[in-house]
Amino acid sequence: MSEALQSMPNIGMDPALQFNPYTVYPNGMYWSFCRGVDKSGGNTNTKYDSISQYWVDTITSPFDQDISALFVGPKGYGKSSTVLSINYHCALKVADWMNDGSKWDDYYNLHELTACILEDEANRLMQIQRKYVIKNFDDIGIGWGARNWRDEDNIQKNDIFQINRTDNAIQTFSLPNQFLLDKVPRSLVSHYIEMDAKMFELGFTTIKLFKPKTMFREGKIINPFLVVNRNKFVNYLIPAPPHFLWDEYKKLREKNKNIAIRQRQEDKAKREEEKALAEEVKMAKLVNAKLKMETSVEKISKTEEIHKEWEDKFQHMIPEIIQMAVETKKPIDKCMSLVARKKGLEGSPTAYFRREGFLDKYDVDGQAKAERK
Repeated sequence: MSEALQSMPNIGMDPALQFNPYTVYPNGMYWSFCRGVDKSGGNTNTKYDSISQYWVDTITSPFDQDISALFVGPKGYGKSSTVLSINYHCALKVADWMNDGSKWDDYYNLHELTACILEDEANRLMQIQRKYVIKNFDDIGIGWGARNWRDEDNIQKNDIFQINRTDNAIQTFSLPNQFLLDKVPRSLVSHYIEMDAKMFELGFTTIKLFKPKTMFREGKIINPFLVVNRNKFVNYLIPAPPHFLWDEYKKLREKNKNIAIRQRQEDKAKREEEKALAEEVKMAKLVNAKLKMETSVEKISKTEEIHKEWEDKFQHMIPEIIQMAVETKKPIDKCMSLVARKKGLEGSPTAYFRREGFLDKYDVDGQAKAERK
């Protein structure tokens, strides 16, 4: 028990609930300091007075159970220190239970089993699959955020989270609001914890512990308090983590915060660069479209000039075509070909004249018939 707790006065009876003493149970390092009415006849297991004992007993049972807890509360209410303290004491109890010479930091430590803020660390941590480890996803709203629910990394973490129960792990998530976390872990946690009172000067914080229950037919989740043998557990008192662990954590958090800020700046610069490139591509497409349009207009104009030129040539040929048709009595098409050859027109002028319908347009055949009469 910390010096601050040892110096605390005897809390005594809750004036609002005279039946409910605010007792402090020195069971491990944790104490339940508020309960509902004891309806179990004194048969409540005292392990529930200690969160660390409760969680370690759960994961070390022979029934392949795990713990996943979501810690929420306003910034500055001690979420990180609370989670750090709980994880540390859980690790102590796991090492004691293993009794194989292993140390507490084999089951929880800051550098391997903590993902603080960064998505890369969350991805790495989720890949660790060892028995009885304690994973701390600290301030994970960025690294496993609800805004990125379609992100491939989020999908992979969600898939592993759904099937890693047999690892018998404790997984803790902390963030200011539950809706910042991806929906999958948010919906499947075994415990929901709200920060209650911050009493840093006395060396502890208080939390409210809830045991989520899914109402499958209604498709919703409710969060009742933990109830064991008809006894309701409401609040828990959590002492501060050891100084050496907290000091190490602050260095890690500061480093990762700076990395996150730098990544955001780099991402912003990259987005701006991509936006500028997209604008350049857009402008280039517009320029190309304009050039194509101008080229098309030029082609149309050129085609119209050629058409006018050939139509003028045909008009000048009409008198000779009619005269030849009258004198020789040959078909108009044949006369048109002979006149074109006589004029020295290259290519296939007669085919062009027919395609453009010049014979009908100027009624050459009708004029020839009129001359014959």
